[in-house]
Amino acid sequence: MANFITIPDFSTELGSPDKPVPIIKITWLKKVNDAVKNGDAICELETERATLELESFYDGYILSKNDKTEVRYNDILCIVGNKGEPYTQIINDYEKSRINEKLKQPLYTIENSFETFSNRKIDLIKIIFKWLKNFSSNKKSTYSFS
Repeated sequence: MANFITIPDFSTELGSPDKPVPIIKITWLKKVNDAVKNGDAICELETERATLELESFYDGYILSKNDKTEVRYNDILCIVGNKGEPYTQIINDYEKSRINEKLKQPLYTIENSFETFSNRKIDLIKIIFKWLKNFSSNKKSTYSFS
């Protein structure tokens, strides 16, 4: 069965627990169709602060690898499985699950973030927000504060 290895989150190791650390460069130590065992180094991930070696978590062959110049936390790095095994479905399923997770996250807009303020500030901000909304949608050239 084909398995994927994703870009790990190095933020806690590199001292930025509040945001993922961007990967600047990937240096591959293995090629497509190379055999790998659990624990074998497959690539080096370079960040602004460090270069980290990433090991395989599976036994098998590298079926595909990510050669993009810009990668992010949780992107698929490579697929490891049996030689010649199809792997496109595992990529599609993973990408769909990532999209579904993003859709489940709440949208933070000005209108629904008022609950973080005190009641007095909420009322004032709502008034200002309504006025700005009316101001931008109103086609008249004069405005009043009544």
